[in-house]
Amino acid sequence: MIKEISIFFEQFEPVHEIKDTGQIIFGLIDVGIKVELITINKDCLKRYRPLFPVIRAKIGDLTDVGFWERLESDTIIFYYGLRQYKKHFQAIKAANKKIIIKLDSDGRLWYPLHYFRSQRFKHASGLFRRLARAIKWSMPLWRKNIVRADFKQLEMADAIIIESPEARNNLIHLYDYWNQPELAEKTYVVPHPLEPLFTSGGLAPEKENTIIAVGRWNYSEAKNPKLLVKTLVNFLRSKKDYQAKIIGSGDDVIRKLLDKYESDLGDRVKILGHLTHNQLQAHLKTAQIFFMPSRWESFGLAAAEAVCCGCSIVGTPLEPLKYLSGQGFSGETAADFSLKAVSSALFLAADKWEHKEYNPEEIANFWREKLDRKTIAQEIIQIAEKI
Repeated sequence: MIKEISIFFEQFEPVHEIKDTGQIIFGLIDVGIKVELITINKDCLKRYRPLFPVIRAKIGDLTDVGFWERLESDTIIFYYGLRQYKKHFQAIKAANKKIIIKLDSDGRLWYPLHYFRSQRFKHASGLFRRLARAIKWSMPLWRKNIVRADFKQLEMADAIIIESPEARNNLIHLYDYWNQPELAEKTYVVPHPLEPLFTSGGLAPEKENTIIAVGRWNYSEAKNPKLLVKTLVNFLRSKKDYQAKIIGSGDDVIRKLLDKYESDLGDRVKILGHLTHNQLQAHLKTAQIFFMPSRWESFGLAAAEAVCCGCSIVGTPLEPLKYLSGQGFSGETAADFSLKAVSSALFLAADKWEHKEYNPEEIANFWREKLDRKTIAQEIIQIAEKI
């Protein structure tokens, strides 16, 4: 029976407390598991007063067998445990501990899925870096060495967690491509948990004709603000009874893009900037549609928060959005990343709302149960007890 679990996340910062890392910890605590977080000591932790035990380790500690032996827990959840963590894994296994890798990924980790067909490959970084990546991934020996290094980590792990069924399907495809099909048996789907703020409480008595988009819009490579604005302008010109609310940092990016369009939108596009989670929840509860035009996402926490507030989602054909759309039950994903395809998905969603084909209460109840942090904690415990 599992009583204690340690979580290692090198990049942990206080902001992660309200994201999946913190919610996994709180969820495990909620169901009676003793948890401690292990991270590298850093400046942002100096004034941090966590609500759970935090071990602020030195870099050298993490490759020391004795460090891991001194932990009371027998299971380590290791965030992003690939490639550069080989010596860490060797120390953990020498200390006779079990490892669960938490990938936080869309599963497009290696060739051929992490190649020219990938939106991340096409748009991340500048032209020079993309060209360098194209050359690197075109060299069979180079990409083979990269994949081998990652697969050695996966082989040492006792279990592997990824966030959506489509992402797991990508991994299964890559396992087979690289002649490691046995890894499928220890690869599990466990979605990100959400704060109780989003998985409990009542809904608004009536949904408004409102579309909400949330993102770090200055991270344009991933969040795709140009497609966001073009799609909304196209939609709102046709649907005069709808409004849009755009939330998140980088609102200056959105304002510049909207300035390019001479339209009759008036004040039907509201740019709200960064909001607290309480403020965001209030807006999501009254909105019909959550719109996410991203080029890539590992899970899309904002989309998950939206369905738990009874919104339907519309988005690009990303692995987590296909999952959260529930094959039409709670949203629509576009056929591709084009303006035409994304606009069609948005118009379809509006039509379904007009014909009462979405039930916000059913959407919220279904996803609240699945994404509740206690539910996710129990799934992790079941995996830990199995390995």
